[in-house]
Amino acid sequence: MRLLVDSHVALWRLERNNEMGPECRSKLEQASEVFFSAVTPWELGIKVALGQLSMHHRDPFARMLVAQAQLDVPALVTADRVLSRYGVELVAARS
Repeated sequence: MRLLVDSHVALWRLERNNEMGPECRSKLEQASEVFFSAVTPWELGIKVALGQLSMHHRDPFARMLVAQAQLDVPALVTADRVLSRYGVELVAARS
């Protein structure tokens, strides 16, 4: 089964939040592919800007990169050390 995950479910999964029900968790674990929409980082960036999520960085595009990194990749390559406040692994671009 292939699944497309809504933004709040993506956050729950990233945060290991207990909001997700057992049936949903099971389906995600058994899925052949789990997709996150390209609009998910955009939505999360907007919510941060509106104060609905924690904001450590003023640049909305940086926040969208962080959201995408949290969903799709193990590490973000950047020179922006402030992004480490979001709990993503950073690869220092200057080292």
